[in-house]
Amino acid sequence: GQGVEEDMERVEEMVALNVLATTKLCRLYGNDMKRAGRGRILIISSVTGTLPSLPHSAVYAATKAYQLSLGRALGRELEPHGVAVTVSCPGAVRDTAFSAVANNRAGLCWRIPGYPLAPERCARRSVDAAWAGEPVVVPGATNRVMVALLNVMPERAVETLCEIAWRPPGDAWGVLARNNRRMRWAAPGGA
Repeated sequence: GQGVEEDMERVEEMVALNVLATTKLCRLYGNDMKRAGRGRILIISSVTGTLPSLPHSAVYAATKAYQLSLGRALGRELEPHGVAVTVSCPGAVRDTAFSAVANNRAGLCWRIPGYPLAPERCARRSVDAAWAGEPVVVPGATNRVMVALLNVMPERAVETLCEIAWRPPGDAWGVLARNNRRMRWAAPGGA
């Protein structure tokens, strides 16, 4: 749903899980690992955490961006103490309850052949990256291409593409038309 309409209890649960629980666990185990002089922390975030925004999932995307930022910062802080922190940023993962919980079962991203990753493949790539000490891993070739495009595409175009991927296929034209009007309005010297 839209960020301003989302059920506040659900928002609080999402923040408690993705922000508070992640922070508490990293502090608890990070301190133990720091004292031991070794360890690995793997935070499961989302490819949405790498995006400028994700319309219709504002709170979720914000909590995932928090996890990415926290993990990168803790990784730098703990590195001199022999502790590596890896943040995994997967996209759609098959056979999970996420699409139902996120209320986007009909989303285009779930219908692209080969796009939703097998959970085992996502987990294997994430764990391998953690053992290798990689700071961030984006499982899945399609996701890596999408994240690379973020660096060369205008933010508004990225947001529009992500909104389309998140919505049912029939909504795509409405999203494009709405964003086309906004982009023309925002164009320099535009009418």
